[in-house]
Amino acid sequence: MLLLGTGVQAQGFPDRAVRMIVPFPPGGGSDIIARIVARRLSDKWKVPVVVDNKPGADTQIGNSLLARAAPDGYTVGLISPTFATSKALYANLPYDVVKDFTPVAMIASTPVIVAVSSAVPAVSVKELVDLSRRTAGKLNYSASSTTSLIFGELFRSAAGVDAQPVPYKGSGPSVTAVAAGEVAFTLDTFGAMKPMLDAKRIRLIAVASRERFFSVPHVPTLGELGIADAVMDSYWAMIAPAGVRADVLARLSGALKEVLAMPDVQQQLESGGNVSAYSSPEELGRFLDSEFSRYERVVKTHGIKPVN
Repeated sequence: MLLLGTGVQAQGFPDRAVRMIVPFPPGGGSDIIARIVARRLSDKWKVPVVVDNKPGADTQIGNSLLARAAPDGYTVGLISPTFATSKALYANLPYDVVKDFTPVAMIASTPVIVAVSSAVPAVSVKELVDLSRRTAGKLNYSASSTTSLIFGELFRSAAGVDAQPVPYKGSGPSVTAVAAGEVAFTLDTFGAMKPMLDAKRIRLIAVASRERFFSVPHVPTLGELGIADAVMDSYWAMIAPAGVRADVLARLSGALKEVLAMPDVQQQLESGGNVSAYSSPEELGRFLDSEFSRYERVVKTHGIKPVN
């Protein structure tokens, strides 16, 4: 009888509202992606899928809430590369990124782009490198998060740019600082840069991906420039608390696969410079394992000290 009850419950999932925790403020790229997906999941399931923004502490507030939630599938979360870089950068996270969560599916990805201020006399990575050497390390770059700091260190080291990071609270202030000439360059996503790019206040000089980016096909990749070691992508994925039953996990992942295949969802993602990038729970798990290892190597190689 208990087995029958469990089966009936699984068949009915979800029969009430689902909460999607987004550890970022409203209005940013992560929030926009979450709301695109949440609307379509709600349409499919005929129940509300509520985006719950819980920013703060470099995503630790939102992730902590998710880790403590019931593992019934009714609370899920959105993650970005910060989920992996935090493992390498924070000595005392309030959760275990491996043991306390269950991978559900990859949602979307976008390459990281190198942009310089229009006031900077450099129209290529080579010219930026030369400028940094002529100015004896006086160039700065903006970092919008700890993840952005790691991206910046990867690029600085691989390209040979002599520059120092300046921290900002979020992509908006970081990109604005470049446009205002407060710093020379930054690494961020196309969506974050587009307003200042349209205003011609910043200049894109490289895409940190293996292939050219469809939104700016004229911009060369770092691989083409011989800097393949600095290939970086930003991405968004769904995770759940550890212990979610296999049948519920399959329903969550399967629903995301259907939603991400919808032409209108793909168009909405692409309009923001993102690409639909579904992967199964198993594939996402393997990808995150590789990300944990990669960023731990980066932190050790570059001598970046843990935050706490």
